[in-house]
Amino acid sequence: MQENIFYIISNYFKPSKNVIVLLEYKNVVNISMDILLYRNDKFHHINLPKNRNDHNCSYVSFLGKNSFKDTMLGPYFLEKKMNQKHICTINNFTNFIARKKKHHNIQNNSPVLYLTNRKNIHTIYTHFFSTIGKNDIREKIDHPNECINLKNCVTFSSEIEDTIKDPENSTTNMYRFINKIKNISSDECSDQLKIICNDLIFLFSNNFIYIKKYDVISFFYKFSSFFPVFCKMKNQLYNVNEVVKLFSFFINFTTSTFFPYLEKNINNNKERNLNLFIDVCWTYFRYMKYLIVLSKKINLNINMSSELEQINTIISNELDKTQNIFNHTIKRKITDGNMIAELSSKNMSLLISIFLHLKNSNDIINYLQKNNFFNIKFYIKDIIYILSALLKSDYVWKDLEFFFCKMFVENIAYSDINNLVEFTYLCAELKCNHEFIMSAIRNKINSIINLPEIEESKKSEEGIESKQNIKYSCDEVAYRFIEKFTPNELAFFTRNCYRMHCFDRPFFDLLCDTTIKKINALNLTNACIILPCFSRVYCIKNIWKKGDEYGGEKKQIINKEMNIKIENNDYLEKNISSCRYKIPESLKVLVKHVENEMIPKNKNISLHNLCYFMESLTLLKIENKKLYNLCINETLKKIQNFVYNEKEIKIIGKILWCLSYYHKTEYLFSHKIISFILKYKLYQYPIPENFISFFLYFIKSRVYNKKLFYNIGKSTIVNITINNYFTTSEEKRPNIKLNVITELYATMAWAYAFTYFHNADIEIANFDAYTNIKGNVDMFASKAENSCKHFDTNYDNMEISKCKGISNVSNPAQLRYTKKDEMFLKKIYDYIFNEIKILHKYRELSFLLLARYLWGVSIVNLINDDTINFINIYNWNEIKIYEQNPMYLHMVFTLWLRLKYSYSHLKLSKNFLNFIDQITHILKKKYIKNGLNKDNLSTFHVQISKILDEFNVKYTNEYITKDLLIIDIIIILKECKEKIAIEIDGPSHHLLDLSDLHVNTSINDNKKYLQCGTTYFKNFLLKKNGWKVINIPSYEWNKIKKEDRDYYIIQKLSNCSSSLKKYFVKNNEVL
Repeated sequence: MQENIFYIISNYFKPSKNVIVLLEYKNVVNISMDILLYRNDKFHHINLPKNRNDHNCSYVSFLGKNSFKDTMLGPYFLEKKMNQKHICTINNFTNFIARKKKHHNIQNNSPVLYLTNRKNIHTIYTHFFSTIGKNDIREKIDHPNECINLKNCVTFSSEIEDTIKDPENSTTNMYRFINKIKNISSDECSDQLKIICNDLIFLFSNNFIYIKKYDVISFFYKFSSFFPVFCKMKNQLYNVNEVVKLFSFFINFTTSTFFPYLEKNINNNKERNLNLFIDVCWTYFRYMKYLIVLSKKINLNINMSSELEQINTIISNELDKTQNIFNHTIKRKITDGNMIAELSSKNMSLLISIFLHLKNSNDIINYLQKNNFFNIKFYIKDIIYILSALLKSDYVWKDLEFFFCKMFVENIAYSDINNLVEFTYLCAELKCNHEFIMSAIRNKINSIINLPEIEESKKSEEGIESKQNIKYSCDEVAYRFIEKFTPNELAFFTRNCYRMHCFDRPFFDLLCDTTIKKINALNLTNACIILPCFSRVYCIKNIWKKGDEYGGEKKQIINKEMNIKIENNDYLEKNISSCRYKIPESLKVLVKHVENEMIPKNKNISLHNLCYFMESLTLLKIENKKLYNLCINETLKKIQNFVYNEKEIKIIGKILWCLSYYHKTEYLFSHKIISFILKYKLYQYPIPENFISFFLYFIKSRVYNKKLFYNIGKSTIVNITINNYFTTSEEKRPNIKLNVITELYATMAWAYAFTYFHNADIEIANFDAYTNIKGNVDMFASKAENSCKHFDTNYDNMEISKCKGISNVSNPAQLRYTKKDEMFLKKIYDYIFNEIKILHKYRELSFLLLARYLWGVSIVNLINDDTINFINIYNWNEIKIYEQNPMYLHMVFTLWLRLKYSYSHLKLSKNFLNFIDQITHILKKKYIKNGLNKDNLSTFHVQISKILDEFNVKYTNEYITKDLLIIDIIIILKECKEKIAIEIDGPSHHLLDLSDLHVNTSINDNKKYLQCGTTYFKNFLLKKNGWKVINIPSYEWNKIKKEDRDYYIIQKLSNCSSSLKKYFVKNNEVL
């Protein structure tokens, strides 16, 4: 007690240089003072012996010249005339206020003595601060930012003085403040809370002894329920002082009164005492959570003011104090088996949930487990409550999760629908997907229940049903339990079961069929919750695909660890009836129903529902152009009236992910989305799912913005890591999804390599300049006319030279690959590599991530000694090569090609070389087996082939080199000694550069394009093999008039090869 008082006083005077506080001071005659305050060096020794019978007294002496004039704490005593009746105690405090004016004639330098006892320690804080004179806080007033405003400490409501005059109604008056807190207005919440707390402090200071113990506990239990509300108030940090003062009454009451009483009287009315004990524990727990939230908020301030530092100190001390009460008092009560052995199911669940959140609580949890929770029979709702607490806990309690999941399963017969839905949600979140859980849930939903049969008579002629029209029969009808789910319950149950990753196809077939039975009652929101789950079940987690290649009708169990052998095909089918996956007919019906409801005319569309339906179709690989256009329009509306919300940002990210599968370059839409992301700096909010969606949309739609890509990369490096995922102490629950983070790394490795342009010039796709050379082009317009002419070599050179203007359009603005860009990419790939090494150490490295990383560093040419060492020590034999996606195998093969042509001097392990040999064998076998579909060439490709045919240029389509590179067209003329490769670069070979954003952007703007990293690297490999490469980009081709395209090809070929140039001259002479 004495230390608590000393702490309160010394902390208050800590900023002051004029007041010194001493603990346990003894004067020259060996008379001790518990706490002594003095100003400068002028103080008096007090000869006042303690009353032998008053062992609980504490004395506070205030000394100094004119130090405490006009205070309310106590009178000023002449040293010789001091006696007990002049001492102000808590009990005579009110009477003293009326008498204090009588003591004005006392000398100014006399000391003041304050007497209290242990019972009333909780009142000291308030009285002390209400009695400090202005002279003693002069130093603090001069520096208002360095201490809490004293005026706020004594701000009361006008009616509080009348309230304390009625001590017998103190309990009623106390509870009235609960309603006042409920009615606090949001505008003035901070000031109102301050006044309410000060009123309560004043009330307790005077009338606390009139309130019964269970009312004290009940009041603070209710008061603590408002802590979450307090945390949301404006300037909530500046209310801490009042809340702490008020709560000190509860702390001192429980430690000095309630806990000692409980220890002696536990068996008297035991049930009630146990209830009070649990309420006290829960109140302390709420208080601790409140302080932790405030502590986190206050520590977000980088430059903390001295006032905030003081508040932070108060919060830290209160947290320590509360933690000590749990560790040294409450735990000791719990380990007294006689005390908690008879707890009810509800109270035990509350007690468990408290300690699941506290540090250093393993001893209590182990104690309860060791005693089998005293064989308490937990009710279903209490088991759900404990599982919820396990989920919210920062720590992992696997044994408890298993124990209470098993207990729920043992009592699942007593579970209603709501409890079952909640249980599946908790299992999904806790990743509890044991076989016995799955079996119990399946049996439960298939169980037969008997309900009274309800027969509906014929409806009245008006078609209105009335209660009189319903007859109740005594007969009972058997229903499956699942059939009694409402559409809303069914929607969430389906989502939870999908997320548990342990159910088979017949289970989801049943859910899908049940959904169709309720289709008329199913609203769009519920349908859009269910549909993505079914889409993932049938198309991603469990590939029941048509055809023999992937097992045909074979049923496989959905499991997150299963290997998926199917390749990722991005193309979309035209409608649901031609879905490539084996889905039930009920799902097709559901999709068509939602589509009819989703895309009516003149109806407001929920962006959330639109997003989830679009996601469902995308997962099913179904194209819907109307839905695509609707998503574009609704997203644009959303970003125009945007208010930041993490959920809304995820919705926009998910829509971008869906749009990416259409592989369309939407110039204006992309411009607005990029401007939106940069304007609101969404990259500063590191949401891995969003970053993945952003990368996928801009890469698949072939759009690039340097600033956006760089900012996302920097944010990822700073904010996202798995460094602590595997090394958490005390088994803390990880707050990241490992599979999502690894997917982000794989996407980054792919994205930054794909957008690698390596000093490639931006070319402007503006061919209006052709009109300037039209006269030159027209010289070749008529083949009949040209056949009559004789061209000598000089004339031919001149004309071909004039044709160069068709493609070589000048571009004043060029995006160059700089040293800074190289350093940035090095940081990105070094960061990914460090994360890969951590995953590899804990055997969590996926082949997808490894393949994309190795492919990425091959494209950007950032292979170093660490990369080579990792390749050599990696156990390639562990990879089940025939179960891998051939696309990822080819990525590793790309690494081999980079090493072959750029790092041939390096020594590689036999393990890796054997793996490359296997990949080569698989890829060759694939090309031989499947062949190259030369009959399914693009329109672009066919147009160029026809031009070559017109000029009798012999060629071969889809030629495979020894390095397994596919060349679109190779020239095989005898006259041509060079190896000529024509690469027909469709939209996937280049990026629309939107690095320069302008407000007045229009569709007619001159567009800038970058050659993508994959095309650059393929050209590099072909040139290393002696090929001369001619790239014909689609953005150029589409701008050339049809009558000019053949001369465009002549110019390209002639510039590349002197042999072809001579061939065209010869061919032209013949014509």
